[in-house]
Amino acid sequence: MLKTLIILILIFSTVNAEEFLKVDNIPKDELLCIKKKPSIDAGVIATIAYGTRCVKVLSCREDDNNKTWCQVKHFGKVGWIDSSKIPKDKNCSVDFNTTKVSIIDIAKSKMGSPYRYGKSGPDSFDCSGFVYYVFKTAKRAIPRSSLQQSLVGKKLKREELQVGDIVVFDTANRGHVNHSGIYIGDGMFIHATSGKAFRVTTSQLDSGFYKDKFRWGVRVVTESNSSKIEKR
Repeated sequence: MLKTLIILILIFSTVNAEEFLKVDNIPKDELLCIKKKPSIDAGVIATIAYGTRCVKVLSCREDDNNKTWCQVKHFGKVGWIDSSKIPKDKNCSVDFNTTKVSIIDIAKSKMGSPYRYGKSGPDSFDCSGFVYYVFKTAKRAIPRSSLQQSLVGKKLKREELQVGDIVVFDTANRGHVNHSGIYIGDGMFIHATSGKAFRVTTSQLDSGFYKDKFRWGVRVVTESNSSKIEKR
């Protein structure tokens, strides 16, 4: 009982006034599962992706195995995570609650969501619907179709891309844009694909199928905001 009390004190000593906690220790290419119930055997209702800075904590409790679970709210989903996954030595920056939610955080929160033609969220997407949903959630208005999205700003060459830029492709080699995604850095982009994965996933920009299909990038996020994202 005393051990549990100490754990809870440690956890909530890192919660700011808005009760946010850091979860920025998630390994790259891994996901932190949000469970339906505070149990290892419970089903997964959502995930927290690498690059996410903070998560809102609603409460914490101990299960029958003396494991402490915290109930969290992440992009509208409420569930439970193992408190041992939360770093207890860092405070969550207050400005996370006052600035616009990161384009990349929103996009990565939808990793694994199924591809569905004509859908623009919140649980399934086609390619342009995914990009549209992410920017709409971040309070930035863009067109719905990939062709229209490709025209909302100055065309950017590959070497000009920054994190948060829209990337567009001609996957059918027909001379016009028919696919879009979001650049996440390190030569990678996130998108809803109708290909083999048939879900929201990440792909290489400089190799594989999309290398010769890339046409240009478009910047909707301002340069200052984009820099903040890249420094996370």
